[in-house]
Amino acid sequence: MSENINQTYMTPANYKNKVYFMWDFVGRTLRMLYQVKIPESPLWEEMKGRALHANVLINDNTGKLETMCRDDRGQDTQFGPEVIELANKLMT
Repeated sequence: MSENINQTYMTPANYKNKVYFMWDFVGRTLRMLYQVKIPESPLWEEMKGRALHANVLINDNTGKLETMCRDDRGQDTQFGPEVIELANKLMT
């Protein structure tokens, strides 16, 4: 991901893998969060669903995320314990 570190948010990534995919997915979810005025909003339900989906993908051991985000360089990128812990906090 170091190739993407200095790029602006709207610049397409030089290198995409599951970390980039999840960064983009969670970043878009956070942008939605800032638009929510009340928890009863339909957008709130959408955000809860996206948080659950992020948790499932980060903790998945079946290869679903790898299938969605093929790493064309063949690197076995894994999420570290800090990312997994934060993903699990989404569900508490």
